[in-house]
This record gives sequence, C-alpha cells and structure tokens, in this order.
Amino acid sequence: MFSLIKGFTQGYYSGDPLKLLEDIQLLKPTIFCSVPRILNRVYGRIMDTMQQKSGFVQWLFNRAIETKKANYEKDGTL
Repeated sequence: MFSLIKGFTQGYYSGDPLKLLEDIQLLKPTIFCSVPRILNRVYGRIMDTMQQKSGFVQWLFNRAIETKKANYEKDGTL
C-alpha cells in the first residue's frame, strides 16, 4: 500500500514460471520478493551463462564475487 501512496511503479510477471527471467529483464525490479526455488533458478541461469564465457570473463566474475563477499564480511557493506 505504501508503494501506491508514494507513486512507485509496480510490475507483475506474466504468470509463466518459465518466462520469469525474461520478465525480470523487462521489469528491472528494485525490490524482488521471492522464494528460494526462484532464486535458485536465477542463480543457475547466471552460472550456466558464466560457464560459456571466456576464462578471463570467468576470472573477472569470480574476482568480483570474492571482493563483494570479503567487503561484506569485513564491514557489512554490499
């Protein structure tokens, strides 16, 4: 209700779970309420895509993830 009062844009997925990732790309949500099953699907798609990339891109991706994790463990920033 708060989002409606403040004038936030709201979007809803098409209803087809197989097209959820396409809907996410289209809607570009700032807040995404979900359940673990959906998050596992998103994670799987990201990891599958990274497997197809060159070694340098994979290294860069892994470096970025490790840096984010280290910063979070150090001072809680994301």
